[in-house]
Amino acid sequence: MTGHGNFATGVGSDIELVAGPQEKFKTIDFAKGMTSEELYEAFISAMEELNADEGIVFLTDLAGGTPFNQAAMIKADNDNIGVIAGVNAPLIMEGLFNREMSVDQFVESSIENGKNGITKFQMKKKQEATNNDEGI
Repeated sequence: MTGHGNFATGVGSDIELVAGPQEKFKTIDFAKGMTSEELYEAFISAMEELNADEGIVFLTDLAGGTPFNQAAMIKADNDNIGVIAGVNAPLIMEGLFNREMSVDQFVESSIENGKNGITKFQMKKKQEATNNDEGI
C-alpha cells in the first residue's frame, strides 16, 4: 500500500489494529522530499522482499498521483501486477481475506468491496415502547 505523506503507514496501522499483523503486506509512504525515482526503487525493493510469485497488487491513494503512476509503470512491464487507486479500509480488509484470487479477480472484488464500504450514518426514529410478554 502506498500514498502521499503518511497515508500508507497510517492506514496500515489501522489495518493492523483491526486485523492484526499481515504477511506479505507492506506500506510505503511517498514522503515529502522523496523523488519519484526513489519511490520506484522502494517499490522494486518491496516486491523483491515480498517474493510474491502469485502476483502483487499496489493499493494507492489517488489516481494520477506519483505513487499510482510509479505503480502503473511497474504494471506496464508485468502481467501479474494490479494497481488500485482510491483505496479505503473496507477495500483493504476484504482483500486481505481474499488473497487466493487471481490478480484480476482480486482487483475487481476489492474495488466492489471498497464501494460497498462507503456509507453514511442515518438516525432512525425511536419506535414507541409497547408492553409485551418479553418486556422488550
